[in-house]
Amino acid sequence: DLDSTIYETYYNLGIAATNAKKYDIAINALLDGIKIKPDYSNFYYSLAIAQAEFVKDILEILSEEELAIFKRARNAKKGTKAKHASVADYNMATGFEAILGYLYLTGQNDRLNFLLNKGIDNEDWRQKFGLRIIKNR
Repeated sequence: DLDSTIYETYYNLGIAATNAKKYDIAINALLDGIKIKPDYSNFYYSLAIAQAEFVKDILEILSEEELAIFKRARNAKKGTKAKHASVADYNMATGFEAILGYLYLTGQNDRLNFLLNKGIDNEDWRQKFGLRIIKNR
């Protein structure tokens, strides 16, 4: 069956793209693979790794305030467990989401766009996930 080998191709592409720091390609490949074989847990685990690696790459460009928010959210006790990711990767994602929420709620749209576009330079990828450039109010 063709689908049984195609999912492996998507998985391998996702891993290779993550290693090459091409996070938009990695996440796309892994999500496409999930559509073909949603019960393959390695997709979810690798997806979490790709997201965590993206966060690690932008940590160095965070302001002191953003870094404090990231650490507070990352270290906070969670009400849920990571289902398909390591605890560390899950916590990294939580910290990043806190930064995005903070920037959005405080109207720092230019900074929000900058961080999102740092690792996502593919317009198709942004559209696929509903990410858009946020205009200043």
